[in-house]
Amino acid sequence: MLETPTMVSVPDMCPWWLAFMVAAWLIPFVVVAYLCYPAKMRLKRVRDAACRTEKALKQRVDASNRDRGEVLKALEQYRQRMEALIEERFLAKTYILPLGFLVLVLNVGFFVAFSRIQPLVPGLPTSNILITRIEPGLLSGFFGGTLYALYSVVTRYRSQDIPPPLIFQLAYQIILASAIGYFAPTPWLAFAAGFVPYAELTSPNPKINQAAKR
Repeated sequence: MLETPTMVSVPDMCPWWLAFMVAAWLIPFVVVAYLCYPAKMRLKRVRDAACRTEKALKQRVDASNRDRGEVLKALEQYRQRMEALIEERFLAKTYILPLGFLVLVLNVGFFVAFSRIQPLVPGLPTSNILITRIEPGLLSGFFGGTLYALYSVVTRYRSQDIPPPLIFQLAYQIILASAIGYFAPTPWLAFAAGFVPYAELTSPNPKINQAAKR
């Protein structure tokens, strides 16, 4: 006599999906919260400082015509630097690509992690079987990298400085931690691998690390 496989009802899956959404979107939520208020306030302070500097330079031009050309040139260069800084670090459009990449990494990782315990989509038996064959070390590295990313983004939120390079760095941190965790001899070592600052060890350009730390 054939046994009918037990199916998980939709209401029973709702808490599981809710837990998945909270885990996968916690870090992106902190970044979005930063863009909604702290980033705008810091942008306002930067623009106010730029306006005060421009006024000081213009007063110098009005006071003396001897260095007028040099002062105007310095003023134009200052404007260009400030515009580049604002576009690179404060405008929301510069966060679309890095934040989208981080969301993709987190959603894929947590989907695999949650489906390994209880399939989020029971209608995909082949995928669920493949997910159960994934090495625990890979998931341990993923969790370690994610905790490191969460700590970093919360710390930067408190200091009101989450630039786009940092978001890319956090995504690469999670990917590298998962890859290295796959080869770790024990899950605990794989988890600890997530706290290694891979961006500082692998980046050939020190300016990238400095930009991510600002």
